[in-house]
Amino acid sequence: MSTPVQITENLWSITRGANIFILRAQDGQLALIDAGMPGARNPVKAALAALNFHPSMVKQILITHADIDHVGSLHGIAAATGAPIYAGSLSKGYIEAATSPPHIPALMELIARPIQRIAQRKATVDRVVQDGDMIDFDGGIQAILAPGHTEDNFCYYWKREGVLFAPDLLNRFGQNIALTPERITWNMAQAKQSAHKALALDPQIICFGHGPHLVIQDKPEQIEMLRKTL
Repeated sequence: MSTPVQITENLWSITRGANIFILRAQDGQLALIDAGMPGARNPVKAALAALNFHPSMVKQILITHADIDHVGSLHGIAAATGAPIYAGSLSKGYIEAATSPPHIPALMELIARPIQRIAQRKATVDRVVQDGDMIDFDGGIQAILAPGHTEDNFCYYWKREGVLFAPDLLNRFGQNIALTPERITWNMAQAKQSAHKALALDPQIICFGHGPHLVIQDKPEQIEMLRKTL
């Protein structure tokens, strides 16, 4: 959907293949996390307008990983906002070549590659993030290297809001939190280690690449169930 869903007073999401997050700092500046499937540029602009925001207010675009459902509209959104793109070093290579990291079955990849070549435009990554980097936005957003679903996967932790952005390390396709299925995961052992690392931040809210966000205090049993599976 293109209508923004409010998560906190300063955080919204829209869904275009994967979730795209709109963050508002105390000074009014904005950041985006991920860029959705190809065709998401105009829905993002519409979502910003619905919130009375202008695209020029977006000062950073943070990318979790380089799958097409997370970066498919990155070129267009970056052009519309003028915002620099932040991504990990491996993601940078995939984004600038308009390809995806290897982690899906060969048949799925055979189908996906031609679609990607037609629909996705190359984009330029302006800043490479490393594990532990603190991004200068609203008191700091911490970059967390979280390989598993893909080798290049990053999570982001917005300290002031207590929000962990964990696409696609974790997902919530149904009611429960889970790791992304093994059949589309680069390394499941790494994913489990990354999940432990991310949960150690003790977030108040977790936002996923797919599925609705979770307020931890509302369903603490879900975190405990996840920890047991790890």
